Amino acid sequence: MPDWAWAMVTVVAILVVGAILVRLSHWGINRVIRHLEHEQPAMTEDAKARARTLGSVAKGSATFLIALVTVLVALEAAGLAIGPILAAAGIAGVALGFGAQTLVKDWIAGFFIVFERQFDLGDYVEVAGFGGTVVEINLRSTVLRSLDGARHVVSNNQIQIS
Repeated sequence: MPDWAWAMVTVVAILVVGAILVRLSHWGINRVIRHLEHEQPAMTEDAKARARTLGSVAKGSATFLIALVTVLVALEAAGLAIGPILAAAGIAGVALGFGAQTLVKDWIAGFFIVFERQFDLGDYVEVAGFGGTVVEINLRSTVLRSLDGARHVVSNNQIQIS
């Protein structure tokens, strides 16, 4: 088998393992949430909503981290030196950091929304001119479903809670 074919097989295997790890992480997180919801009789509905919210954030974070590591390992297996790529990404990261202040604000606001339990999945909220039930929370945005069925995605830095 030629070297390039072996490299392609290795890359595909790495990507498959990465996909399996994402599925396993989601399965494990869902299992913990189900355990908390169904096998802890003293757990309040508020605590269950909190567990679902933290589970949603944990799944998103796990997916991002596993995908990042999988891509880097696959690039290395394909014969690309990832050292220069990481160095360039660091320099680009500094440049983008100045331009991505809104994104950083979203992440910080999202962290505090989850950490301070300002609202949870299933809560009805009115934010940024939209009202609806919270169907998804991540560090970047909050997704609402209004009473008429419309889906609204609100950046977390636009949410003002008093």
